[in-house]
Amino acid sequence: MNTLTQFHLVHGAVLEEVDGIGIPMRYGSRFEQEIQTMLQGAGIFDASTMMEIQVKGPDSLQFLQGLVTNDLNALEVGECQPNLMCNSRGKIEHRLEIIRLEEKAFLICCARGEGLAVGRKLDQFHIREDLQLSVLNSDTIRIDMIGALAKQILENQGWSTDTFKWKMSGIEILTVEAPINDFPRFIHLVPLLEAVTFIETMSEEPETGLVGQDSLKDLQTHLGHPQFGMDYGVENFPQEAALGDHISFNKGCYVGQEPHARMYHRGHPNWILVQLQLPEDMVVNSGVKLYVEDQKVGTLTSLSSIQEQDFRNGIGMIRHQIAGTGQDLTIENNKNV
Repeated sequence: MNTLTQFHLVHGAVLEEVDGIGIPMRYGSRFEQEIQTMLQGAGIFDASTMMEIQVKGPDSLQFLQGLVTNDLNALEVGECQPNLMCNSRGKIEHRLEIIRLEEKAFLICCARGEGLAVGRKLDQFHIREDLQLSVLNSDTIRIDMIGALAKQILENQGWSTDTFKWKMSGIEILTVEAPINDFPRFIHLVPLLEAVTFIETMSEEPETGLVGQDSLKDLQTHLGHPQFGMDYGVENFPQEAALGDHISFNKGCYVGQEPHARMYHRGHPNWILVQLQLPEDMVVNSGVKLYVEDQKVGTLTSLSSIQEQDFRNGIGMIRHQIAGTGQDLTIENNKNV
């Protein structure tokens, strides 16, 4: 058992193993407290199960441009960009976050459990390009800070908005701003051996606390941020998953580019993810069917527990012709959504 796992267990974490690494799902019975920590302060989330693949070398930009949907030319050093890998039919294979470490070096952050498949695809397409592929997780891990006061807390520790590489108590850290929609989130790349010290130091700040995967997912649904494997999957096009901002239509060819361009210029998807509001007292689970009058028009894909102004937010996949009309939807028992 490594030091980081021991740290989480001491703090009451319920762990779930992914690729041999235990990820904190929640800390005891503090689910609601974790939510409030992010809404009012800053939650510290161990994202070490996200495989980090570095692509470095003279041809790194050209190589990745042919594989991912967004335009990496628009990415400055020290910035993070949402991205997708798609198949030749244009359907989503992997959602990625790509950080530009140097002019000719990029870090691909893979969703948990997706790293090996992403690595195999990179190997498959890497033929003659002058670059090196390497996994950094044995030396460096990712720790996120999410919450309304995250920026202020980081500034208290010596970070500034114009700084990508900095030191805290002698620890060398890379910090990238990567909001969830418009909600503050900061990605930290921290030496593995210093991870516990980093978390402990940040936890000493007022209004901070450890948060697990369950509360973070709940917050993302509340914010209307669709999640791979829950709101959409490999059967969907990016436009169906409301991920149009993950695609550049000006960058040139990449795997899946032609179907995306046809849909963008000539039409629209038949289905699309939208944010929904449900009465806070409605008892319903994700997966329930959505209706307009007696016609089935979609499915509720996720529902947040966070109550705001007598409502809870959810995400649903509905027919495109219904989206944006403002029509009330109902579930099977005719309760309004």
